[in-house]
Amino acid sequence: MSTNPFVYVAIVDDDESVCRSVGRLLRAVGIQAITYASAESFLADTKHPQFGCLVLDIQLSAMSGIELAQRLAAEG
Repeated sequence: MSTNPFVYVAIVDDDESVCRSVGRLLRAVGIQAITYASAESFLADTKHPQFGCLVLDIQLSAMSGIELAQRLAAEG
């Protein structure tokens, strides 16, 4: 399997152990993973790369993963 170093995956989950575990799993197969503890922290990160994939927890504390996905889709 070839990996593209310019493809990033964002993991948005308020459970730190889930972020850590999924991030480690993806890094083990050569995928660049960046973790966020909330939808708001993801949106606030103005320096993040362009992500090829988002892994979103549905039940986050404030904005849900579904709401984040809808917002991103609306913004294009």
